[in-house]
Amino acid sequence: MEEDHYPEFGGMCRAGHERVRVDVSWTGNIACEFAGWVNPDNPADCRARIHVHTNAFWGGGECRATSFEGRSNLFRCAGRREGEDHCGGGGPLAPNGQPACFCDDACELNGDCCPDYHRVCE
Repeated sequence: MEEDHYPEFGGMCRAGHERVRVDVSWTGNIACEFAGWVNPDNPADCRARIHVHTNAFWGGGECRATSFEGRSNLFRCAGRREGEDHCGGGGPLAPNGQPACFCDDACELNGDCCPDYHRVCE
């Protein structure tokens, strides 16, 4: 009998990152596709839902899905001044509940370190 399933996978994105895309592939007598984000309103939530369609009487298959994330522009610290969002968590929280600025050594590579990065994070 044909069936449709919608399993979820993944978790919250790493601090300072947001979801980018999901790649899906399959083998066997099934079909799989990206069915949407579990929490579409929160870009820091990398959990995804997959649509898996199984065919009647044709055996099984395997579905493979990978969720990708990238450094977020929403939580950049460039241009912040002392007294504003700090690596120490003094600023408002981002949608994922993390401080808008955070201790992330990639900030030096990306040029968006918080004003107090060296004092607080090292």
